[in-house]
Amino acid sequence: MSIKTSNPCCEVQELVGSSLVARLLDIQGFLTANDKSVAWTKDLLCLWIDPNDMNELHLSGKSLHGPKGQDYIAVSYSWKHTPILKSSEAGRYRIIGTEGQIVRQSKVRDEALSRVIHYALRHEVFSFWIDQECTPQG
Repeated sequence: MSIKTSNPCCEVQELVGSSLVARLLDIQGFLTANDKSVAWTKDLLCLWIDPNDMNELHLSGKSLHGPKGQDYIAVSYSWKHTPILKSSEAGRYRIIGTEGQIVRQSKVRDEALSRVIHYALRHEVFSFWIDQECTPQG
């Protein structure tokens, strides 16, 4: 049976001969389990914002099963220059390793990191994950 996607729901119901709810419940029977492992979370590194020096971002491990203090913000970062950001400069922020050593200057554009930091602080979440800083690139 071919049903035009532009047909209103009431017309679709007339064409299939049963209620829309009944059809949706039938479709639900075809779901397959999509069990995904969360083992990767044990190695998840986030950047922690030091309120005493917001130019230092500390890499730290996170657990998705920890207390509320383990909340973090995940950021999808555009690696290419985007016109919405006024500056393409990077390196203002220092990335501090898990052992307290300075690992490197930030790779993400300063303006993008500044926006993330201000958003995080506004929502009282002191950690964030951003792929270019938290995931080994190579």
